[in-house]
Amino acid sequence: MSTATLNLLQGGVVAPPANPLSLPRPPPRKPSGNVSKAQVANLLSNPIYVGDYRWLGELYSGTHQPIVSRSLFDEVQRQRDGRSRHQQQKHTFAFRGLVRCGNCGCVVTAERKKGKYVYYHCTHARGDCDEKAVREEVLAEMLGEPLKRLRLSQVRAAWIAEELQADDKRCRQERAQERRRLKQEYQQIDSKLDHLYEDKLSGAISADFWKRKHEACVARLGMIREALAQDTDPAHKPTDAARILELSQKAYSLYLARKPEEQRELLEILLSNSLLTGGKVEAALRYPYDVIADGIEEEEELNRKGRPKSDARTVWLPRCNPHRTHLVSLDAAEVGAVERIEFLVASTAI
Repeated sequence: MSTATLNLLQGGVVAPPANPLSLPRPPPRKPSGNVSKAQVANLLSNPIYVGDYRWLGELYSGTHQPIVSRSLFDEVQRQRDGRSRHQQQKHTFAFRGLVRCGNCGCVVTAERKKGKYVYYHCTHARGDCDEKAVREEVLAEMLGEPLKRLRLSQVRAAWIAEELQADDKRCRQERAQERRRLKQEYQQIDSKLDHLYEDKLSGAISADFWKRKHEACVARLGMIREALAQDTDPAHKPTDAARILELSQKAYSLYLARKPEEQRELLEILLSNSLLTGGKVEAALRYPYDVIADGIEEEEELNRKGRPKSDARTVWLPRCNPHRTHLVSLDAAEVGAVERIEFLVASTAI
């Protein structure tokens, strides 16, 4: 997929693509085994390579690891629409490529009409599509709606940060204790192997008995080595979570105060699977912001029912415990976004 993609962007001939998922291929129709242009086109437009998949006409975010960056994938779609990436663009459209058509799955592009108004619409790359075009101002407003769910109070954010710090300390202590236990067990088994060998040489135990015990001990030592090798410090830090909590307090205010290009950057951090369907935007918050938003709404519901404020602990403790919900368990892409979050929050006074 990556080779075919890069060849297309460089204006070259698209060679038969590799099989990145190692799936069995049907036998070729021709002895040469060449892949048809139609098959290559289907591969280049398949969202599975960027972590999405289509089911019964709907586009969903998958849990598998993407093998092509979304920016590269979107560029390929624009190339397939007949646009050259080297072509000089007269206008810059902030939200182009950020949203997909909910009817056909094509990228939503933009154009300026009457020299004044910017409209976003489906590219119609896969044929006629009935999706309506929307003005940029309307699209920006709809894209900002999910951000209103992130209204975490300063008091609650401070409490969550403190809880995360304490839980991180507990986890590190538990991990250190487990490492000590594993190392002690390793030494004991290693010493046991020496005694077994001596017993074998002295004739105290049979060769068969020694072999069984030796194999069991060696297998256990291998398991311990593997456990110790996998026990590394997590990629996230409590400071990363603090930045995410800060953004969760002021996401919508930041969005309103930003220029469209910077609004897009915020949306790329916060939203996923944005679709334009029937002139309306459907978008979900990315993890862990969806977890935070759900907690905010659950706590607000408790307050409306007149429940004691202490009950809020039952809302947030499961979300703060990394052994359960993993509020701060960030993957590589999210860890990379933390630096952008810090810049976006720090460079605007709200």
